[in-house]
Amino acid sequence: MLTFPDIISARDRLGPFVPVTPLRTYQSLDQAVGSGITVFVKHENHLPTNSFKYRNGLAAMTALSPDERARGVIATTLGNHGQGVAVAARMLGVKARIFVPLNNNPDKNAAIRGFGAELVEVGDDYSDTIAAAERAVAETGMVFVHSFTNPTVVAGAATVALEMIEQQPDLEALVLSVGGGSHAVGAILVARAKKPSLKIYGVQAAGAPAVHDS
Repeated sequence: MLTFPDIISARDRLGPFVPVTPLRTYQSLDQAVGSGITVFVKHENHLPTNSFKYRNGLAAMTALSPDERARGVIATTLGNHGQGVAVAARMLGVKARIFVPLNNNPDKNAAIRGFGAELVEVGDDYSDTIAAAERAVAETGMVFVHSFTNPTVVAGAATVALEMIEQQPDLEALVLSVGGGSHAVGAILVARAKKPSLKIYGVQAAGAPAVHDS
């Protein structure tokens, strides 16, 4: 069970690697939203993988024991999680094997390879890819770094919301994209501990439904 102290621990581990990213406003955006609302944009695109998943990968890698680091890690992804795990593994000298579905985005695949990870293309859909990765974990003893069920991954994602509340204490709501859910779950845990009045809205594209039940 992930707790708020786990999130603080993740932030402490990320400190040497992750700068506080900017929280900015844009007049044109405020005008487009209207109703006198001020919108703050958290620029996680300033991180090395252009995504908050950089935090997730580092939070997981820095939590590994020496034995686990020596065994290496396996992850499944459609792109961003794999990049985060790959770059974090390279930084900490951990072998990484990243599984993606067949016909995955070639630019994402190239980025993962560019960060030094071994890329395994397998499975007609993401469920097949996860099954293949789980078999590889059983065969090799490598550590499976799941993109949204691994507590240290979620703790890394939660540091985004923690920074936002510290940067702008009078925030009234957070609007977050939902895929696997690590970002939204992390934000909910932070809000409960730091600002219970903060509303959390998860947004998912109608044409790309989330991989979990709402």
